[in-house]
Amino acid sequence: MILEKKFGVTVESYRDVFRKLVLHGVIDPDTGKAMEEAASLRNMIVHRYWQIDDERIYREAKGNNMAAIESFVSEVRNYVSKDC
Repeated sequence: MILEKKFGVTVESYRDVFRKLVLHGVIDPDTGKAMEEAASLRNMIVHRYWQIDDERIYREAKGNNMAAIESFVSEVRNYVSKDC
C-alpha cells in the first residue's frame, strides 16, 4: 500500500516489495535483505512444499526471520507515523 499510494510504484513479487521499500527509504537495507530471504522461504513453502525440511523451517523461523519481521514492522510503523 505504501509503495502504491505514496510512490505510485507497483511490484512484481514479494521480494520486489522489500527491494522497493528500501529504494524509497521506508525500511533499512539490512531489514529489506532479511525480509527478501523470508519471502524466499515463504515461496518455497507455498510452491515447493514437498521439498521442505521441517528443521530448516523451524530454525529459520526461530532465528533471523522473526527478528527481521519485528524490525520490518517497527520500521514501517515508524515511517507511517512520521509520514501521516
